[in-house]
Amino acid sequence: TMMTLLTDAMLLSQVARRLARQDGEPTHHLPVVHAREAARIGDLAGLLCGPGQIVRFGSGDTARLSVVLAEKPAIDDPAEPTPLHDVKGEVIFDDVHFAYVPERPILRGIDFEMKRGETLSIVGESGSGKSTLLKIIYGLLHVEEGSIFWGDIEALGPNFNLVPGEPYMKYLAQDFDLMPFISVEENIGQFLSVFERETHQERIDELLDLIEMKPFAKTKVKFLSGGQQQRVALARVLAQEPEILLLDEPFGHIDNFKRLSLRRNLFLYLKKQG
Repeated sequence: TMMTLLTDAMLLSQVARRLARQDGEPTHHLPVVHAREAARIGDLAGLLCGPGQIVRFGSGDTARLSVVLAEKPAIDDPAEPTPLHDVKGEVIFDDVHFAYVPERPILRGIDFEMKRGETLSIVGESGSGKSTLLKIIYGLLHVEEGSIFWGDIEALGPNFNLVPGEPYMKYLAQDFDLMPFISVEENIGQFLSVFERETHQERIDELLDLIEMKPFAKTKVKFLSGGQQQRVALARVLAQEPEILLLDEPFGHIDNFKRLSLRRNLFLYLKKQG
């Protein structure tokens, strides 16, 4: 069972700021939005703007937003969904504080729980701490105050792990970290288990279909655009089917129309995985 936590500032930060102002709260707080709402807010953004335009919400657009969120979801639960086992597999943030320098705190008193099978979106302005939050969960940053648990296991940072990063998680950073001189399918294949070589090509083809990159399977990554490279990076983190998937603005380099298609593909895939 996979859980996913993603950020998408390009489409959602405007909504976060408006919601924060309406609630009378500071905009540096990070509202958490259910993925179904996030996907449909993204659909609305596609209606409100064309390629390359900035999404801006006014009072009339807010009314349209309410209409969209009230509609029947485009992604439905299956008729006979696989029940989740009754296990303690939550991500638990308990009063987490973090600062790169003491006089400038980034996160202050963050508390939330995320259960198995859930998908959450963290929305907020650039610089509000979204990427920092994901890096803390993955174990790339050390937390002096507060704690993070995955079920009964405490997620420890680089002060406790020789190799930072928890093995049951995968983190898609904004810099992609691809190997430029090998092909798209080779980049994906390197993240597959060596004990399941007979199913490698089938799994690679499945992920290439998901990111809509099958015609570029043999293309070296260095010849791809930024948006195409981001799609390959997404397929790589999905390859090993992690228990927790951390996506940092996974559609930020992708054009508006392709972004909506990929978001639907990803959410359908995650539902299929349970």
